[in-house]
Formats: sequence, structure tokens, C-alpha cells
Amino acid sequence: MAVRVREDRGAWWVFIAYRGQRTKRRLGPGVAGKAAAQDVARRVGAQLALDDVSVFERRDDTTVTLQAYAERWLLTVQGRKKAGTYAAYASVLRQHWLPTFGGVALRALRREALKGTVAGWLSDGSRSKSARQRVAILGTCLESAVEDGHLTVNPCKGLRKFAAKSGEAPAMIEVFTNLELREILHVAEEPMRTIVLVLARTGLRLGEALTLQWADLCLGDRRYLTVRRTWGGGSATVINTPKGDREREVDLSAQAVGALWTQRDRVGRGEWVFPEGDGPTKKRGFQHAWVALLAKAGVRYRKAHTLRHTFATRLIEQGESLPYVQQQLGHQSIQITVDIYGHLQRGTNRRAVDKLDDVGVA
Repeated sequence: MAVRVREDRGAWWVFIAYRGQRTKRRLGPGVAGKAAAQDVARRVGAQLALDDVSVFERRDDTTVTLQAYAERWLLTVQGRKKAGTYAAYASVLRQHWLPTFGGVALRALRREALKGTVAGWLSDGSRSKSARQRVAILGTCLESAVEDGHLTVNPCKGLRKFAAKSGEAPAMIEVFTNLELREILHVAEEPMRTIVLVLARTGLRLGEALTLQWADLCLGDRRYLTVRRTWGGGSATVINTPKGDREREVDLSAQAVGALWTQRDRVGRGEWVFPEGDGPTKKRGFQHAWVALLAKAGVRYRKAHTLRHTFATRLIEQGESLPYVQQQLGHQSIQITVDIYGHLQRGTNRRAVDKLDDVGVA
């Protein structure tokens, strides 16, 4: 007999094994979850000592609705995810899924019904990317229901592929031309000029660039920076770990290094590369300056994120590989990079087939 309490994926679980049978129960996150798990483990241990194996009988979840389960699940998300992630999960569930399926029992959810809702979004003009995100969030919630023993199969399985096959053409990414970027940098005043140059030469997300510290930079021969933090979601007044909670190293161009050395001389030896008061420059302050800068340069408005697309596009046009672009941008998987920028490689591959002409075959 084995009854074990263990923390896994941000929550406390009870794992039960007895005479070849196994099951598990998820009790929740934090101190309260641990205490609840320990209490359940004691009661289950006493139950199994009496050879009572009813713990392995499937619970009657026919009355547990998606509304009830989703709201409980969101409480666990709130305790272990970033504020922006929790807000996105709550918004998608409450706006797009619960109005239609909230009163449906978990075990009565059917893939075809969910698929019909996705098809309706696509026919009404929703982008497949938005539909895939909504499916992914519901799927994550229902996967937790599977782990908790409320479901045997996640009815969202395969729906993301269905949304991706909607026939929607990939969204065209916008970039700044070389002439536009030169004009922006020409009229920009410090520190905006250095911030824009860093964004354009590294592909950093805006929050990642604004929260750089001098300790993150290696401005010597190796020329790289380490992304360790970013502004949080929503009002962006909280500094979080980077997207995906993963640090990454990003190469620096010689021009970017020169600008950063000048910035170091300008601001002295404080903690932040782009300081504002006692902390780093905030997104809102940058945004006001960004709008004014584009107007001054006579350049049509585009988001600062366009500098990230410009960086990636220029790398690919110069023949750099998609894995290198993925590494620089910090995409979690190469598939994300391919989905966004893969079409740009088609023209650059011609030199590869041209090399075949040198093998001596007429």
C-alpha cells in the first residue's frame, strides 16, 4: 500500500497505489492545498488499512458543470500564473465559452458541439489565431478536469488543428523600411534613440528592453545581453519574469553596443539602463514618446512591436536561419517562428538550388 503526497505543476496531489490499482487526487495549490492533501492522505490510508477500496471507484461527476469547474480552476490559476495570464484565461472562458456551455455538465460536453462554436467564430470573421487561443485555454482547463478525475477524455483534443484549417490567409506582418528606420533614428532624441535602436537591433519585446539592467549586458568582445525580466501585463506596473519564464541571451550588433556605451556615460552607474525615477521607463511613457517620434519623422504610425518584426525580417532576408531567429526572439518553439516568418525564406532559398548547377550535370 502506498499513499503519497507530492507537489506537481503548482498544486498538491495525493497519489494512491493499492493491490495493483492506482489513482490520484488534485487538492490545490499553496499551504492550503498541502494541508488538504495531507488530511486526505491520512483518511485514505486509514480506509485502505480496512481493505476499503471505494477510493478507486469513479466519482459521480454528472452534475459538475463547466461553469462550476472553470471558476474553481481559475482560482488555482490565479495563485500560480502571472496576472496577465490569469486575466486572459478568465476573459476567454467567461466571454466565449461559459455563456454557451457554462450550464452543461462536464461529462456532457461533446467535441462536435465545441467544434460547431469554433466554426461559428470563423464564419463570423474571427481570425483563426484568436480561435486557436480560445480553444487552447478551454483545453487547458479541461485537461485539469481529466487529471482531477472528472473527465476521461478532453473534448478539446484536435480542435486547434480544426481552427488552423479555416482557410484564412496568414496575416501579413508589417515592417519599417530601412529609409523609415533611418529617419526615425535621425530625428529621435535621447534616450528614445537608444531605446529604438536596441529594439531594432535585438528584436526584444518592448517590456524586455525597458527593464534591462546594466548587469544584463556584456558590452565587451562577446557582445550580448541576457533577457531576465519584462513589464507585466495590464497596467504594466509590475516587473515579471520573461515570457515563458525563460531567460535567453541575445546577440548585440556593434552599433547597438556603441549606443549603449553612450547611454552608460549619460546615466551613470545606476541599476537600470533606461531609468525613470527610481525604476525603469514604463511602457505608457514610452508609448506617448513613440507616437510623437513617428509624427516628427513623418512615418506612418505602427506599434513599437513592428521593430521586432523588422529585426526578424531583415535577418531572414540576409540569409540567417529560422532557428537563429527563434533563439534571438525567444520563441518557445520553432513552429511559432515558422508560422510568422517562414514565408520569407522562400526567395532566399534559391541560392541553395543554384548550387546544384555546379555538380557537373548538364
